[in-house]
Amino acid sequence: RGRRRSAPVDAVVFLDPEPRLALRSVGLEEAAARFLASALPSEREGLPSEFIRTLLDRPCYVLQRGTSPDEAASLLRELARSSL
Repeated sequence: RGRRRSAPVDAVVFLDPEPRLALRSVGLEEAAARFLASALPSEREGLPSEFIRTLLDRPCYVLQRGTSPDEAASLLRELARSSL
């Protein structure tokens, strides 16, 4: 209700402030836990579980940002290129 898809979502990437740069794939259980941990209380209460399951029914990753925004952005570009 009131939500519509405006662009395709090929992958979900969770940002982690860990100071060691890394990109890793995660399963549905960890992805759902990370999604819910970062959601606002109104999102946790208002988003249907089916919406969350559908969103996370694609490749999910955790990007540990490291200390260089440029290196983190480079990892995201590589991920985007490899998923085309």
